[in-house]
Amino acid sequence: MFARSYTGAKASCLLADFLSPSSTADKEIKSALRTLRDRSRQLSWNELFAQRALLIFRTNVVGEKGFHFQSKSRNLSRQGELVGDLDAVGK
Repeated sequence: MFARSYTGAKASCLLADFLSPSSTADKEIKSALRTLRDRSRQLSWNELFAQRALLIFRTNVVGEKGFHFQSKSRNLSRQGELVGDLDAVGK
């Protein structure tokens, strides 16, 4: 039987002094969140590389025009029901 594993998890002399935290990323960042947020904001105001990175992120994730609601549902009348304004074909 073949057991899968991550190469980075193997023990070797190259990785002997590599210490990795066993806590979550949220716990690691919590104490420095305010400082990191302030520095990120300052970078986005003053550095062209940061401005471009934010623009690319905004365009690729959300899109140039943002989010728009588009409903594709219809109310179909059942046999014997009255057809109202919302149930009319083409509306």
